[in-house]
Amino acid sequence: QQQQQQQQQQQHQTCTSQRNMAEENKKRDDNDEGSLSSNSVSEDDENESPASSFLPSYLSGMIQHSHSDFFVSLCFDPRLVAQLMCEGFLPIATERYLIPKLHKRRCVIHPLLSNTPSSPPKCHVHTSRSTKKKSKRFAVSINANFTEVVSGCHEQHGEGWLYPSIVQAFKALHDATRTGVGLQAALIDEQRPRRGGGGPPPVHVGTCAVRLYSVEVWNVATGALAAGELGYSV
Repeated sequence: QQQQQQQQQQQHQTCTSQRNMAEENKKRDDNDEGSLSSNSVSEDDENESPASSFLPSYLSGMIQHSHSDFFVSLCFDPRLVAQLMCEGFLPIATERYLIPKLHKRRCVIHPLLSNTPSSPPKCHVHTSRSTKKKSKRFAVSINANFTEVVSGCHEQHGEGWLYPSIVQAFKALHDATRTGVGLQAALIDEQRPRRGGGGPPPVHVGTCAVRLYSVEVWNVATGALAAGELGYSV
């Protein structure tokens, strides 16, 4: 427990120092190939609000807009990751930066079940007989082996955006999820500032549980992991 407290203090100190150094580091990296720069050409549509306008003001000290739908931070604290998830961001990463992504355009999955007072629940997704037959070869579990799912992603796709820093943050969130609690993110009500500036400060109105899950698909015959996925709920 003492070691965990020391790690949390170290993360807090790291995030604080990173916040102070963020602007300096970004200016230094502007000339690096492939760097994420706030001077990057924006891909925002002319008729839409820029993505930067969707960043809550209370996060502006830790997060900066990079380009298009991407933001950037040097802090990988699990509490910040959970807060970003609560605000609708998809946290991904490079080897050095946390890259919260905010999709301005989203898709909505059609409900799998219809449940109206006049009819019982009915699934709208057709599953062929051959698929049902093949599915008997596999078994599905939830939160059974986070580490093996991440390893499988690395083996299948390379390190990609699952670099050690964000994996560590996801692992902390996953461990909290397995207890049934998850991490508590703050619900902040930000009222629009009045014309000419000013306005009421953000108000804390509650909390929201953020949980991260690993989904495993196992080969029944061999016991090996056949597929896996990571996801989170708010």
